[in-house]
Amino acid sequence: KWINTSYKFNLVVDGIYGAKTKKALVKALQNEINQTYNGKLKVDGIWGIKTKAACPTLKKGAKNDVVKVLQALLICNRIPDVCLNGVYEDTIKTAVKSYQKKKKLITKKNFFR
Repeated sequence: KWINTSYKFNLVVDGIYGAKTKKALVKALQNEINQTYNGKLKVDGIWGIKTKAACPTLKKGAKNDVVKVLQALLICNRIPDVCLNGVYEDTIKTAVKSYQKKKKLITKKNFFR
């Protein structure tokens, strides 16, 4: 519902995290990177090299809609204890680690072993 309202998307709100939701989240991220960080990305919903490179490193205390997009991604992936408030707090840091573990993503900690 939030992404439909904020970005004028017409996603069906059915509780299913599918391809259209993923594309909408990437579009929202690209839009926010452009607005907040002057990213100059094409807002096409494609997770590519330029989008990945433009992603900021978020730290505790960050307050913006990039954080809100991250929170939406975590919620869509059923990561617990995440609220959609746009604030990067300890619960979000923990949720990101949980998501990384769930998706078997490399983190700096295990990358430099």
